[in-house]
Amino acid sequence: MRYFPARVFVSRDNFTNNCARIKQLVDKKVEVMAIVKANAYGHGLLECTIRCLENGINWFGVAKISEAFNLHKLLKRQEQLTGLDMSNLHIFSWIYGPNAPFRRIVSTGLIVSVSTLWEIQELANAAKQLKKQAHIHIKVDTGFGRNGFTLVSDTFSQALKLIQKFESQGLLKCEGIWSHLAHADQVEQEEVVAKTFQQHAHFEYYTGVVADAGLNPIYKHIAASAAMLNYPEMHYNMVRPGILLYGVSPNPDTIDAQKLGFRPAMRLDVQMNNVKLVEKGSGISYGHEYTTQDRTNIAIVPLGYADGIMRSFGGTKTTAGAPVLVEGKVVHIVGRVCMDQFMLDLGCKTTAKAGDWATLFGSSIQLDSEKDDRTLSNAGSTVGVEVGSWAEAAGTIPYEVLTCTTVNATRRWI
Repeated sequence: MRYFPARVFVSRDNFTNNCARIKQLVDKKVEVMAIVKANAYGHGLLECTIRCLENGINWFGVAKISEAFNLHKLLKRQEQLTGLDMSNLHIFSWIYGPNAPFRRIVSTGLIVSVSTLWEIQELANAAKQLKKQAHIHIKVDTGFGRNGFTLVSDTFSQALKLIQKFESQGLLKCEGIWSHLAHADQVEQEEVVAKTFQQHAHFEYYTGVVADAGLNPIYKHIAASAAMLNYPEMHYNMVRPGILLYGVSPNPDTIDAQKLGFRPAMRLDVQMNNVKLVEKGSGISYGHEYTTQDRTNIAIVPLGYADGIMRSFGGTKTTAGAPVLVEGKVVHIVGRVCMDQFMLDLGCKTTAKAGDWATLFGSSIQLDSEKDDRTLSNAGSTVGVEVGSWAEAAGTIPYEVLTCTTVNATRRWI
C-alpha cells in the first residue's frame, strides 16, 4: 500500500455542479472544451474526464502531447473495462516538438494545434503514411505573444496554402481556429479591457483571412474561464473553461466564483507527524525568521517545497505564513518552509497530536470515526481555508497552488 501523508478529496457533487453552471452560462450551440491539463489542475485526470462525460461534455484540452496520449490510454482502458463510449469524444492538445511521434498523433485520432509550417508538414507526412486524415486547429497570435501564427512575415499565408493543399489531398482536416487572451480576467481598467477587445478584433481579422484562403474551420475559440464570464460576445461556438471547472476563480480580485454558483471541488489534508511544546523565544526553522512570542505548541508537517509547498508560504516575525485549519481553527505556517517539512504554531491550548490531520485548503470535512471514512460536508459551504488565501500568502495564483501542492498526494472522490 502506497503511503503519503497528504490526501486530496474531490467532491463529486461540487464538480457536477460546476459542469452544470458552465453549461448554463453558454448557449446550447456552444461546445464546451474542458481543460484537464496538469492532471486536471491536480484533481485527477481520468476521474474529471469521466465526470465531464457524465455531464454532457465531450471535448477535452490538455497542453502537452504526452498528456493527450495518457488520457487516450486511460480512456481506452475504461472502454474495455466499462464499455465507455468514445465515439464522440475529442482530445485536443497544443504543445509538441519537432521530434514528436506524429504517426502516433494521427493514428490515435488526437486533434492538435498548428502554429508553424513544420507542424503542418509533419502531420501531413504521417497522415500520408497511415492513409488517415490528421485533424488540426490553427493557432493565431492575437497579442498574447506565445504560440500562434503572426502577420509579421508571409509564414501565415504560406501555412494556409499548405493546409489547403493537404486538405484537398485528404491528408488534413482544418477543424478550428483559435487564440488565447492575455487580459480577460482584468476588467477594472478601461485600457486593459481595450487590449482584450483589440485581441478580439485581431482574431476576427485572422478568421477572415482563413476564410478568404478557402478554408472553413468548424470551430472558433478564444474564451477560457475568464472570458467565458466577462465577454460572452467572444464565446463563438466553443469555450475552454479550466479553473472554473474546479470551482475556483480565474482572478479572485475581480471574479467571485462562489457568488456565480461555482463550488471548490478539492480539499487537501496533511497528517501532522509531531506536536511539541517549546519555550517563549524559540527560533523556528532555518534563519530563525520566526520566534515564538510565548510558550506554545509547534506542529511539524511532513511536506515541503519538494512537494510543492513553496518557500514563499513561510511566515516570519512580521508576516503571517499560509493559513492552515487545525481543530477547526486557522493557524499559520511559521518559519521557513524546508525541503520536506514545514511548521505550524498551534498555541499553548491545543489538543492536537501526531497523527491528526490539518487542512491546507478546501471545503469542510467530517470524519465518521465508526467507519473511519471521510466525506465532504456542507457542499456549498466556504468553511475552511480557500485556495485563494493560500495563493495570496505566497504572492501567487490559485492555479499554481492547485497543481504544485497536489502532485504526490493520493486522491479520493467522495
